Parts: sequence; C-alpha cells; structure tokens
Amino acid sequence: MDEYEIARYLTESFPGVETTTSGVYTFFFCGSDRQLPFATSATADTEYDDVSDLDRPGVYRL
Repeated sequence: MDEYEIARYLTESFPGVETTTSGVYTFFFCGSDRQLPFATSATADTEYDDVSDLDRPGVYRL
C-alpha cells in the first residue's frame, strides 16, 4: 500500500475519521474535536526529522 491507499483505507473503513495535512504530514483524527491524532503519515524529510530518510522515491512513514 502507498500513503494514498492507507489514507483512503483509514477514512473509509472507520466512521468519524478526519484528516488534516500540514506540509509533509497527514494527521488522522477520530472525530471533529481533533485533540490528538491516532496516526500520522510523513512523506518526506524535514529540517527537524531526517532520520527515516523519507526523501527516497515511494518511501513514507506511518
């Protein structure tokens, strides 16, 4: 699965899941209160987080 298929699976399989995207991160929340995400997807390195080496093609972190 790629990051798009995982996002579609989470939002279509579980009622009330909402997402917010900020930069290279997609946050998955249960419900509209958006207090704390239950999952986060990252699709590229940032200046603060490059340990996972996400700048490679097809690589992401969930």
